[in-house]
Order: sequence, then structure tokens, then C-alpha cells
Amino acid sequence: MAQRSSSGRGGTATRMKQQAGNQTPNTPEISESAISRMKIDEIRGRLRRRGVSGISALRKPELVKTLVRALRAERGDPG
Repeated sequence: MAQRSSSGRGGTATRMKQQAGNQTPNTPEISESAISRMKIDEIRGRLRRRGVSGISALRKPELVKTLVRALRAERGDPG
């Protein structure tokens, strides 16, 4: 008989479900999914060129969100 793991967690318990499509409403030219496919160094470079600081400690999901916010701010979009 197979033994169960005593941790109580499944193999996918900590994974977050990724949402498909553009997650930034009313901004069709800012594609969050396209940004998330970029390499981390490229995202950091784009953020540096925009003058965003404090990005060295961020992980990829936070870098993506930060770049999306920066792009939206450049366009003058609220939020």
C-alpha cells in the first residue's frame, strides 16, 4: 500500500493559478503576459531606464507588476 506524505500538502498546493490574457484593463498595448515572458535582466533594465529604484531585491512577479505600473504611469493612466 502506498504511503501518504505527512506534510499535508500536495505537490501543487503552493502554486498560484496564472490568469491568461492581459491583466491590465483598458491598456491593450501593455501586455502583462508579454512582460512576464521577458528575461529578468531585461525587465530590470527597462525599470532602471525609467528611474525606478529598489528593484534589485524584487523577484520576477514583483518586477513584472512594477514595470506594468511604470508603463501605465507613463501613459497617464490612473491606478
